[in-house]
Amino acid sequence: MRQNSRGFGSYFIFIILLLMVVAAVTALNKARNDYTLERFVADLEEKKVREVTVHPNSEVPTGYLAVEMRNGEDRELYVTDIVEAEKLVLLTDVRGLLRDPADEATLIPQLQLSSVPALVREGIISGGMIPKVDCCVESVRSGVKSAVILDGRVSHSLLIELLSDAGVGTLLSN
Repeated sequence: MRQNSRGFGSYFIFIILLLMVVAAVTALNKARNDYTLERFVADLEEKKVREVTVHPNSEVPTGYLAVEMRNGEDRELYVTDIVEAEKLVLLTDVRGLLRDPADEATLIPQLQLSSVPALVREGIISGGMIPKVDCCVESVRSGVKSAVILDGRVSHSLLIELLSDAGVGTLLSN
């Protein structure tokens, strides 16, 4: 029998080179994307964002936000660009987590992660609030110091939340 003259080493080198090319292309694509967290926040405040889609990767701490702008442009914000985030802000169409959804005076201003399961059992966290609260819980568990659910319909709610001690929504933390 005649052996293949290329051997295992040739295939190994080919695979290494292929991985290096893939890494280089990925780095170039990311380098071309100059969209930053600061620009994203400014675009949100200026109401230039139409939709944000989260593309997570549960196996490693990566992923990205696909940001669709009102002018039709698409941008990406990589999680690796925001891993040291102090706070996740969810701009929604509700004031925050309410004990009674019919009464906005029942806003829960602060919430510890440990109390979330009990509030789900009691039915206080239900319906459309479940994915919002789950998103906040996962972000805090992943290293973000706190997460807040804000009403994006309230003028300057983002600025009030970020620049004051009181805040205007529901803050979730450890």
